[in-house]
Amino acid sequence: MDLYNIDQEIEKYSKKLGVVIMAGGKGIRMQPYTKVFPKPLLPMGDDTVIDLIVSKFLSYKINNFYVTTNYKHEIINSHFKKYKTKINCRLIKENKQLGTAGSLSYLKNSKEDLFFVSNCDSVVSENYNDILKFHTNNKNDITIVASKKSVKFPYGVCLLNDKNKFTGFKEKPNYNFLLNTGLYVINRKELKLLKNNQKIDMDEFILRLKKKKKKIDV
Repeated sequence: MDLYNIDQEIEKYSKKLGVVIMAGGKGIRMQPYTKVFPKPLLPMGDDTVIDLIVSKFLSYKINNFYVTTNYKHEIINSHFKKYKTKINCRLIKENKQLGTAGSLSYLKNSKEDLFFVSNCDSVVSENYNDILKFHTNNKNDITIVASKKSVKFPYGVCLLNDKNKFTGFKEKPNYNFLLNTGLYVINRKELKLLKNNQKIDMDEFILRLKKKKKKIDV
């Protein structure tokens, strides 16, 4: 499918659209590998994870990037020098660990109105035009990109009533979930709810938006 024959929602917002890649974490779950390389520079096939993320957005002619860093900032900074003039990229170094959303506070006064925000280990193969169109058509304040996953248990499950009394079996049940992929579309004005240099994770930030009755869609 030719991306550029699609209704170009991204093209409408190109001058007001940015991409934020959150790359400040220590990658504790992937140690000992991340004691040498920061998580975004771990190999995935013939490339690094963060290069795959950047290439996905470049394929949609999105060329305005912010990369927030902390852990092993110097290595990530050196890595992005290879792009030189190929992309418009600004690295933002956190003064301290700010969680998975705190560094977005640096962008409260940026020129963009809309951001794709991506974890540094989220490679999402989806039509980004459709994601942005869903966000704008529904007039969302934030859109969470989720993945449908089914989990099938290979066993019979015991069923109990509200008094914990046995009522029967459910053989090899299948459960469906919507999993957070770590990719979002966020309006810049919502970043004003973030305090400067305050550590906060994305789930907490989204719940804060919900409390303020902002429009959140999945």
